[in-house]
Amino acid sequence: MQKKRITFEIVVAYSQCPQKAFFLLCTDEQGTPHEYRDMLDQQKDRNGQITSTHLKYISNLLAKSPCILEMTSSVKVKHHDTS
Repeated sequence: MQKKRITFEIVVAYSQCPQKAFFLLCTDEQGTPHEYRDMLDQQKDRNGQITSTHLKYISNLLAKSPCILEMTSSVKVKHHDTS
């Protein structure tokens, strides 16, 4: 049997169920991923795509109109005293 490292995942599994940790350490079987994990992975991928698209848009916009960057850097924000 090949030795496996005790990872954070195994420590968490042990705190929830020692038998689960044993199976993670001593078997090569992989369970099926939970639907929630799949949904999180899909959402992460979508967010990455949206961020990438947004950054490309901003880069293209700045490349076409560098004056936008100058305009935004010269804008001063006024703080209103509400006391």
